[in-house]
Amino acid sequence: MKNLPSILIFGLLLGNSVCLHAQRIHTDTLQAYIDRIVDWSADLSIHKHEHDWQDIRNNMHNMCASANDLSDLVPAVEYLYAQIGDYHGGLIYNNQRFNKTRKQSEDKAGNHFDPELWTRIQSGEFIPEGRIIRDSIAYISIPVIPAFNPDMIQEKAAQIRAIYCALLRQSPKGWIVDLRLNGGGNMYPMFSGIGPLLGDGVVGGALDVDQQITANWYIKEGNFFYDEYQTTDLPAECKPQHICPKVAVLIGPYTSSSGEALAVAFAERPNTLILGEPTAGYTTVNGWHSLQENLVFMLAESYYADRKLNVYQDKVQPEIFIPFNDFTPTASEDPQIEAAVEWLGRG
Repeated sequence: MKNLPSILIFGLLLGNSVCLHAQRIHTDTLQAYIDRIVDWSADLSIHKHEHDWQDIRNNMHNMCASANDLSDLVPAVEYLYAQIGDYHGGLIYNNQRFNKTRKQSEDKAGNHFDPELWTRIQSGEFIPEGRIIRDSIAYISIPVIPAFNPDMIQEKAAQIRAIYCALLRQSPKGWIVDLRLNGGGNMYPMFSGIGPLLGDGVVGGALDVDQQITANWYIKEGNFFYDEYQTTDLPAECKPQHICPKVAVLIGPYTSSSGEALAVAFAERPNTLILGEPTAGYTTVNGWHSLQENLVFMLAESYYADRKLNVYQDKVQPEIFIPFNDFTPTASEDPQIEAAVEWLGRG
């Protein structure tokens, strides 16, 4: 199987863990790891044309000149991320992610960006839900979806699909897909769960900095494929009554990473409107490079692209901007939902 990209990114805007466990390693091995990391970066990074890689390599070697513990690699790799401006990648050491680099605009994700709500979003507090709201509109919310193995991916995808099918049986006049609490997670169950609404065929992918296609995302019989890799095996059921029903997609500053990927998959879909606020801007695909059993180097290597190959190098922008100041997930009055219902009710 090909080396699939990292799609399990949590806590993107949170601090890194600082609990490092000692693991002795020969200095030569550590220096060899640095060479592999710099080689990958120079060949694959979205910033590969912007930097003097030999200078970065020399500085990293100097930082670890007398190192004899695997944890000594962490500050050197964090130096690399800072130098190249990679805020989405991360060094995974003993299941902890290390990357202190932050988006320059991160503290201005929205005048009302609430770190407490972000923490709740990342905790998994919110789960997929659906209901019929007035005027026979189907509403489905897809938040962060944690899924760490094929069985979990299948289970989470089936949960979303069950919500979708239950709503479809009520013959809705249109759909609202709410991604405002989708701060990332695993894109596979998200895409397969809502696959029939995305529609069969190519729904997006990724392009590198040289505009070469590095991945194709497509739906086949309701299941999500990442290139040739079939991510789930859900039954071909619950096809929409209309070929391409109207869909309003809600996004905002908490929509991040895999949540943004799903928003991009709906972009350029016919009969679709994206509204709300700009997303967080984590629209890169991370390559996953294993150095040893407990050490993985992740690198931003390509940008999300929609089904018409429009590239998203930063935030996903709404077609209609509607703020949600003082937003709470259970608010009875929601201006974005109001606008979505109004648009879905037109002709």
